Amino acid sequence: MTALNLFIADVYQDQKCLKDKVIPAELVLSRKEYMPAIIKYYLDQEPLLGQVPTYVGLRKDDFAYMRDHLATLVVKTTGDSGGYNMLMGPSPPAGRSTPTPSR
Repeated sequence: MTALNLFIADVYQDQKCLKDKVIPAELVLSRKEYMPAIIKYYLDQEPLLGQVPTYVGLRKDDFAYMRDHLATLVVKTTGDSGGYNMLMGPSPPAGRSTPTPSR
């Protein structure tokens, strides 16, 4: 239980486990429960905007949804941040076999 408490404290404060890439930041930060909790904790108010749905391809149901709706989604790798390694639409641009880094 101590390890879990330390992990939770780190995620909501220093985020060393995310910065050191012990855990992919996207897996934590994309959780629908995360940002509302941060806003409530630091600002003592409810979020004004809803969170964008995030799907994780390692989850069977998420992968099925991503596959079936690829043309309408923005897909990016879990370990990258910002606009890097994104794929918009069902296929990469002509001449590329991987998502295009956007800057």
